[in-house]
Amino acid sequence: MPLPEAVARMVRGRLAGVESSFKTAVESTDGDPQPIHKLRVATRRLATTLQAFSDELPARTASKLDSVLDEIRRECGAARDLDVQRLFLERLLSEADSTELAVVDLLYERATIRREELVPKLSRRLERFQPRLAKVGGALVKRCEARRDRTDVDRGTFGEAARRMLIPALSGLTSDRDLNGASSRELHELRLAGKRLRYACELFEPILGADFDSRFGVQMAHLQDLLGEVHDAEVAQLRYWALRQKWNRDRHKRSWDRKPQGLFSWRDLRTGLKFVVRAYRRKGKNSKQEFQEMWPGFIGDEFQLPLERLLRDLSDLRDSA
Repeated sequence: MPLPEAVARMVRGRLAGVESSFKTAVESTDGDPQPIHKLRVATRRLATTLQAFSDELPARTASKLDSVLDEIRRECGAARDLDVQRLFLERLLSEADSTELAVVDLLYERATIRREELVPKLSRRLERFQPRLAKVGGALVKRCEARRDRTDVDRGTFGEAARRMLIPALSGLTSDRDLNGASSRELHELRLAGKRLRYACELFEPILGADFDSRFGVQMAHLQDLLGEVHDAEVAQLRYWALRQKWNRDRHKRSWDRKPQGLFSWRDLRTGLKFVVRAYRRKGKNSKQEFQEMWPGFIGDEFQLPLERLLRDLSDLRDSA
């Protein structure tokens, strides 16, 4: 398939995915975390398409759409963070003793209330993006379709584009061979590189083979999950230690007794917060250890080497996309 036609199809399809997820997220009022999560994923997938095929797209229009997608994603960030917190705290409820349980439940209810308060505000903010999304997205689709119909420039095939884009993306993920002792920032950057490769590979699924996801996609998703858990654990520990300091200051104020946390002794609050922080620390440590055990095989025979062979062989495959 000629590359301009493939790009036009993907932009149109990925934009439709964002618009569908956008509508569901705006209309969601029950606190279900999935609509927000799906919208963020859909915006990342379209953004990856814009970045991967930047040479094939009108730069100004693509940049405007990418900015809208980034704003939508950032607008949803607070709600997504609260959803992740609630999920972790909900799981902790089954592990805590009576004193810890009460504080974990307090933190869970606190996050739930903040999420419920955020829903109507988020819906109103997201609605403001709809006209820009429709205008800029529609303009980009029209420009792509106009370029698709041009016959004066040979931009190559879909398969050639796959090799040109995926090989550097793979190199960007696996360039750091030794990650023992890697900083939090380095692991976070690695996670972002993994996302870019994963979403880029999704663009070329038609020519990567029916078993691509089971051979490579599952490993990329697992790597991303582990590094996400490491990152979330570190952020959460800082968040709850900051909350401990805030409550320690606030407990001397007259308004303290009127707050839900004012029903607890300071000793019980400290014990409960310490329990939550330790749980996050344990989760982060276990996920990091599993990642470090996985990494040597990932940059060797289990992932990188067979994927490199597959990408080198793309030029010998029939371009059937």
